[in-house]
Amino acid sequence: MGERFDLSKRRARPGLAGLMLALEVLVTGCLVTEKVDYDAPNSPPSVTPLSPVPSGWLSADPDPGCNGDVPFVARIADNDVDQPLSARLLVNGAPGIGREIGVATDNGVDRGSFLFCARRDLFNQPCHYVELLVTSGFSEADPPYSTRIPGDLARVYWLVLGSSDGRQSDAKPDDCARLFDNDGGLP
Repeated sequence: MGERFDLSKRRARPGLAGLMLALEVLVTGCLVTEKVDYDAPNSPPSVTPLSPVPSGWLSADPDPGCNGDVPFVARIADNDVDQPLSARLLVNGAPGIGREIGVATDNGVDRGSFLFCARRDLFNQPCHYVELLVTSGFSEADPPYSTRIPGDLARVYWLVLGSSDGRQSDAKPDDCARLFDNDGGLP
């Protein structure tokens, strides 16, 4: 028989495993970091149209509360309670009020109901697409829909029949649907 291999007689030699263990012990340390605070994710605001209630095509009726202009009322809310908001009202893609409206932050999540008076002279055609846009900040890079924070935009719309001369439009909703993409939906 051959010689037996006796583990008790084997001399220990430092090998690669031993070298790695020694290196690991030498470089192991304690990493101390400061607490990292991440910003809360931004959620877009929400807008609910209140008046006129969007139920198909509406008429553009002037209102004395708007000095003869056309009123639109919406409730605005935002989970980011400390974040100021801005709103734009567009009529057929043009500014309906000529400026942005600031939305207060002191009411918590539900910012309240807001009256937007669209200039009556913008309703000089039989068919109109009125949009209310709300965000924490508009960007002028690609107005009027561009926002400083991508995706931070709430949007509602009204489809309106009427004309600014005070007469009711004789246009029918089917006539107006051809003016907008998606069969009368969002342009």
